[in-house]
Amino acid sequence: MNSDRTIVRREALRALAEGAPPTFDILADATGRSVEAIERLAEREGWKSCSRHAGDDFRQRIRPIVAKLLDKVESISSKATEEGGTIDRTEIDGVLAMIRAIEKIADFDGGDEGPVRNQTIADEDMATVLTRLNGRIVDLASELAARMAAERTGIPERPARI
Repeated sequence: MNSDRTIVRREALRALAEGAPPTFDILADATGRSVEAIERLAEREGWKSCSRHAGDDFRQRIRPIVAKLLDKVESISSKATEEGGTIDRTEIDGVLAMIRAIEKIADFDGGDEGPVRNQTIADEDMATVLTRLNGRIVDLASELAARMAAERTGIPERPARI
């Protein structure tokens, strides 16, 4: 009967053999050493292309882009409020196209990496961020639509539900 440690090592070796990126976690599992020991060794010897988890590089690169998209959505909303409730459809379409592109990149980045256990977490993180961004766009559009309707009809808008 194989011990849990043996199974973990075998799974880590298989992941590496099937093309998974050599993360510190996978290398630690494959060697039976701690993640910290592998990180120290990598730093001491100057290893390249190794990260803590699969998808770390992608998440680090995508975070500032998503933050800028959220800023853009808020800017569009503020601008629309100042200009009497009109939203530039081209700007909104541009933001939505960028969100779709990020989703496709996130799907592609997952690739066919084999049994990398952290890929699911990376996908869930990205899905959460994109869902929040999309929700914020919908909320801002709804608020703007309510404001525009209130201005046209002369009926005061209802306060937003929290």
